[in-house]
Amino acid sequence: MNILIKNGRLVSAERIEDKEILIADDKIKSVKDKFSASELPPNLDIIDAVGSYVMPGIIDAHTHYRLVSRGTVTADRFYEGSVLAAFGGVTTVIDFSDHRSGKRIADGAGKFLTAGLPGAYKR
Repeated sequence: MNILIKNGRLVSAERIEDKEILIADDKIKSVKDKFSASELPPNLDIIDAVGSYVMPGIIDAHTHYRLVSRGTVTADRFYEGSVLAAFGGVTTVIDFSDHRSGKRIADGAGKFLTAGLPGAYKR
């Protein structure tokens, strides 16, 4: 799939600037001020990002899906929380392991992954 993102404000670690982004075969091929028609591949989908910021995906390294704590359980299961995160631009989440006192962290993570909680890792 070929995609051109145009008219957006590209955000990087160094600056925010008006750029066009050409994506080919699911990879960023080039970033320029403006592409000429001869530089663009056929079968191109164009996304007009006017008025929008274009940013790299965000990593949320501290989530709490189905965390049991202080007599309650957090509201989101993994599926719902991940969908909501994606709508906010988060592309990667690192979930908190429910660590019990006197137990290994790996035991808590393994228990969560194998517990079969409804919807924990599937819709």
